[in-house]
Amino acid sequence: MNLVPLDYQHVAFQVWKAMWLDYVGPHASTMPPEVHQHTFDRVKSATPSLHGFVALTERPVGFVHYYFHPSSYRLNDACTIEDLYVAPDARGLGVGRWLVETVAARAKAAGAPALHWRTSPTNHQAIALYDKLATQTGVLSFRMLL
Repeated sequence: MNLVPLDYQHVAFQVWKAMWLDYVGPHASTMPPEVHQHTFDRVKSATPSLHGFVALTERPVGFVHYYFHPSSYRLNDACTIEDLYVAPDARGLGVGRWLVETVAARAKAAGAPALHWRTSPTNHQAIALYDKLATQTGVLSFRMLL
């Protein structure tokens, strides 16, 4: 599969939103509609705080959003993948690996010492891939809604 990173400057909101809503799933109905537009606008910004691109073959087959942040363990900013989505009919074809490796290359070029990401413990297909690419940290993630 020949994949190309498509910058958000060249992605229509409705194309991205269809993938985004599939990624977010049932939680999309609990989000104010302006959150979807705001997320897209942040990634599309000329000076983004949230970076990203769409994986493109003949059509969009996934996306990734990531950001750089200070690390208390390193001198340079680390990088974290916030969202990673692969269309259901493209899963198992190397798109997820390509998305992670492309972000890793960009993070390395920016001087980041590490790339971090999280996934659901029930996302077994993704975990099988991630175990080949990285080391599980054993850290649990918690959220406190404010």
